[in-house]
Amino acid sequence: MKNIIELIKAIKILGFSHLLRISKAKKLGDEILPGFFITRAMNVLLNVGFFDEVSKRLTIDIDSFAKEKNFDERLLHLLCDYLYVYKILKKDRAKYRLTSKGKIVVEMLTGVFDILYSFEDIFHNLEALVKKEKILGQEVNKFFYFESKGTGTAAKQLIFPIIIDIIKKHNFKKVLDIGCGSGTFLIELCKKNPGIMSYGLDISQEAIIYGQHQLIENNLQGKITLLKGDILNILEIKDSDLKTVEAIIATFVLHELFFENKEKIINFLITLRQKFGNKPLLVCENIKQTLEELRKMPQFYSELQLAHGIACERQLTRREWKEIFNKSGFRNIKERYLAFAKISIFMVS
Repeated sequence: MKNIIELIKAIKILGFSHLLRISKAKKLGDEILPGFFITRAMNVLLNVGFFDEVSKRLTIDIDSFAKEKNFDERLLHLLCDYLYVYKILKKDRAKYRLTSKGKIVVEMLTGVFDILYSFEDIFHNLEALVKKEKILGQEVNKFFYFESKGTGTAAKQLIFPIIIDIIKKHNFKKVLDIGCGSGTFLIELCKKNPGIMSYGLDISQEAIIYGQHQLIENNLQGKITLLKGDILNILEIKDSDLKTVEAIIATFVLHELFFENKEKIINFLITLRQKFGNKPLLVCENIKQTLEELRKMPQFYSELQLAHGIACERQLTRREWKEIFNKSGFRNIKERYLAFAKISIFMVS
């Protein structure tokens, strides 16, 4: 009864139409604002190892976890309580565990959260970039380790199994993954196909070192060779074993070469053909959507396209990719377009 009385009083003071606008604004805020806070809370708890521990132990005592890691107990409680409100965590006093919803988030979306975190520095300094007070690539940079880690984790859910199936059907026994990160794809490939030998090339020493540890953990040291090197200087890489590879793989890496213009990627692909001849090249990339397509159904891809655009990593349409392959000298171009994921897998030779 008191609530109704207060509502009537508010209508008398503010007017019904204004109160209705406030109600609509609140509803919009409830839809928009949680995304930012949930993402930040998830990133922090992922990065401090909370979700690794809760996945192993099933139930985690925050007080004990905080003391063990020398973390701020109060802040951890606040973050976990917030995710409890959104039914990602269950709570029993200081003990937390994943809900069924939380399990899906952690198991299926951890890679996405890592990808988002890779743009942390860029979005934190976005105002300074807009005002031209800081320069992208100098004072402001993407966290490439988290992008590599997140892309590999996310791709394991959908893309890697499809590419592995293509490799198996074509009976490729020796492959090279350029821009391999920590070798996540190659590890998945060789675990499922013991007869395959593979090589990975990446410019990040940190990723290569982490990948070496992963090879040891999976007992794949003799099956996978990870090399540090710049794919843009592919001709300078002297490893003799690379000459015998039967296919080259590039998953979500070529778009990073578009910082300047399309000619850069064309020149790279021409150089790649000089190095490996007419060996098949498997390319997987997100496909650029028009504003009208995104506006019809706004979803995470809108945020991904925005982030890549800000980072000067141009995404291309399917037609543009085919034009680039043609100009690079590839004549046999096959495409599998996963419309539901807005991803294309090209096999060109």
